[in-house]
Amino acid sequence: MDEESCDKIMDAQLKERCTITITQNIEMIAKAEEYKQEVPKTTQEVLETCDDQECKDLANYNLALEKKDLSYCNKIVDSDLKETCIRQQSEMLDQFYLRMATVKGDKSVCSKIINQSLRDLCNSN
Repeated sequence: MDEESCDKIMDAQLKERCTITITQNIEMIAKAEEYKQEVPKTTQEVLETCDDQECKDLANYNLALEKKDLSYCNKIVDSDLKETCIRQQSEMLDQFYLRMATVKGDKSVCSKIINQSLRDLCNSN
């Protein structure tokens, strides 16, 4: 329904109410679109919009997982979170590279594995 449809209403009060409702709906849609554009869509966008260190630390933690890149862990200021990030991401990356080497039969990936026993296992397969 639009304002032209409201013009067809004969009752003055209903016509006015219709026009007000249509105007409010248009304003709400515009605000929703504006809000949708402002909300970061990726973790990288979240990092770029962070106002405090905790936000930055969490974004870097998530980026380490998403990008499979431990260098993001090194950007974390909170020492406990940084240690957790490095430990967890290293374990997950090691498993990822081991699977990749096994599935693709590409032993060159084994060199990316940090854990020595997993690297040895990767190279022996």
